[in-house]
Amino acid sequence: PKTTRPNKMGTAARYTSSSVTLAAGTAAKISVWVKTSEMTFDEGKPVNGNRGAYIRINNTVGGVSQDPLTVKNIDTSSVTENNGWEQYTFYLKASSYGTTTFTVELGLGVQAEGQNSNYLEYVQGYAFFDGLEYTVMKAADFDTQVAAGVTASPQA
Repeated sequence: PKTTRPNKMGTAARYTSSSVTLAAGTAAKISVWVKTSEMTFDEGKPVNGNRGAYIRINNTVGGVSQDPLTVKNIDTSSVTENNGWEQYTFYLKASSYGTTTFTVELGLGVQAEGQNSNYLEYVQGYAFFDGLEYTVMKAADFDTQVAAGVTASPQA
């Protein structure tokens, strides 16, 4: 999405995926490509790593909300490979005793929870997201990936 406001302070925009439910004892690999452009805030100041696009994985276990996993301040403007696109990959392990349901939220700029007038992390500019996909795997495969040193960091 592109976010813009007449006062050039920026704004926040987001999209949320459909819910995906994992059975107990399973896991999922989630990946998405991100590209950002022309991001500024506060009347044209460059974001410089303090604002940007974000990926948030919200999840519940047995209907109870858990703390989300959030990667924020994504700025791919200096990425030269893949025409400026950067892939982010996450591994999510379901609960061993109940179903785990998750959604993926993709956005540009962050609105503080419950505060309609907080511009702290608003952004003007563009964020593009593509190729959001997930693959369900056995918990043992998740454990193998983690043991191999896979982390929730950008994958080029």
